[in-house]
Amino acid sequence: MARPKPVISNHVAPHFEVSDPRSGIQGVVKDAATAEPLAGVTIVASSANLLGVQTAITDDTGAYRIAVPPGTYLVTFYYSEITLERRDVHVAFEQTTPVYQTIVQR
Repeated sequence: MARPKPVISNHVAPHFEVSDPRSGIQGVVKDAATAEPLAGVTIVASSANLLGVQTAITDDTGAYRIAVPPGTYLVTFYYSEITLERRDVHVAFEQTTPVYQTIVQR
């Protein structure tokens, strides 16, 4: 049986399916009035570099980390009925970009 010939391509895929664990977004979310950390905040990172989205939830100290490949991201914070967006968050190769957020609770 003949083996198939290998396909050689110079095409670079525009999307990443697997996150580079060395690159990412991290920070702490706090209450704007009290400066207390907020646990349970959902953070979603989206970008044309991803086939979907990456999500994290803040821990008891308000901290989170999302591993993502290098690129520019929209980072959205969801807490109770509140939604906040941080646009144009740039992540460089093998770097972690800090994104700290305060939330005004109603």
